[in-house]
Amino acid sequence: MKRTLKRKPSLGFVFVLTFILMTTKKLVQVDWAKSKTYSNPEEELPSTENPAFAPKSNSIYFHDTSHIGGLTPRQACSVESAARVHPRQDVYVLFSSHVAEDTLKASCLAKLREFPNVKFLRINISEHSKGTAVQSILNNLKGSIFRMQYAADMLKILTLYKWGGICVETDMIMINSLQNLPANWIVQQYDMYVATGIMSFAANEVGRNITKAILEEIKKTYKPNESYSTGEIPIRRAIQRICPKRIHWDTCVDIGILPYEKFFPIRNILWSREFKIATYQPNYSFRIWNALSDIMYNYDEHYMYQNNEALAKKYCPSIYLLYRDELNL
Repeated sequence: MKRTLKRKPSLGFVFVLTFILMTTKKLVQVDWAKSKTYSNPEEELPSTENPAFAPKSNSIYFHDTSHIGGLTPRQACSVESAARVHPRQDVYVLFSSHVAEDTLKASCLAKLREFPNVKFLRINISEHSKGTAVQSILNNLKGSIFRMQYAADMLKILTLYKWGGICVETDMIMINSLQNLPANWIVQQYDMYVATGIMSFAANEVGRNITKAILEEIKKTYKPNESYSTGEIPIRRAIQRICPKRIHWDTCVDIGILPYEKFFPIRNILWSREFKIATYQPNYSFRIWNALSDIMYNYDEHYMYQNNEALAKKYCPSIYLLYRDELNL
């Protein structure tokens, strides 16, 4: 009777499998407390805490708090679009977690580094928030289900308070320069609300008074499991103290209140046809990577594909060329 021999797995296979499992575990099981105070002499990125770091007042900032150690192609598309329309301004991507050397050399980050005005830095959350109204909140986010969103919301305001400039979220596609806008501005959403995806505050007296007021408002309104308690609500309340009647473009002296449609032309997406054919061109940006876009994908898949494809191809051509399939257009 012939016996069937079972072949033992090779040592090489076992090693590869073990490495994959260990790597996956590291990616999934993020220790927030350790990550926010990361300190490694082999850190690949320069730190924002370096005394030599002195960003210009018109710098543009993206913040990544995902802890994946890099950017997705969609996020990279946003960064590329900002870099292309602002060739004379620095575009910073601030990572709250370690970015490995291999990621810098072999992912979409490598393509972004080809742009001379794109710069990656490591931001230490504890140091960045030290001495501010939100220090205690940021140091105790581990129990919140919205901790990454909260961190991004607060880091954005802290960055503007500390250095001034423009903060942009990574679901925005920039199509024109913002350089001719005032130093302090925010986008109006309806009459009584503000949009938080993009904003600018200077590190001057006016700008710092506003960002400080926002940080203090966050401290008052923060609730661990309410998603808007660090974003739109505290920003709106701080702005309303300066514009007490209504948030409107012609009622504020110190802050530019800009029309929503100049930045977010997709607001009424489910009952408007403007997004799918992009016949209406905003002045400055599109927001196409968010959940509303995913809803539209199911609503009218053909047109959604057509519009996203055209936007990415035109405004982030380098990332589009390399990562078209991964963009999930």
